[in-house]
Amino acid sequence: MVRDAEAAVVLARAAVFDARLRAGSVEDGKMVARAWAAALAPSMTVGFALEAVVAHYKSRTDVLMPAHLNQMWSRENAPRVIPVQGVPMPDWFKAQARDAGLMRG
Repeated sequence: MVRDAEAAVVLARAAVFDARLRAGSVEDGKMVARAWAAALAPSMTVGFALEAVVAHYKSRTDVLMPAHLNQMWSRENAPRVIPVQGVPMPDWFKAQARDAGLMRG
């Protein structure tokens, strides 16, 4: 679980990219950090969150929110289906993998 102080570090990195995230006061900053810590995925690492902030602002201009980081974390940690050459997958398995968005076709 991301602690308040760790969330503050993530927010500080984001605020370097986006002035809209800068807190008006120290107390405001603490309150926002507590809220972000509560909203971030419990299993997310601070290292991932810091890298995700940079990835977000490399391609987007909208204000970063915890939901963005949670979506990136979920995609990064989603189970993957790797087809094995020569071993056919049963149709029911293919259907479940397609429904879960793990494979196309």
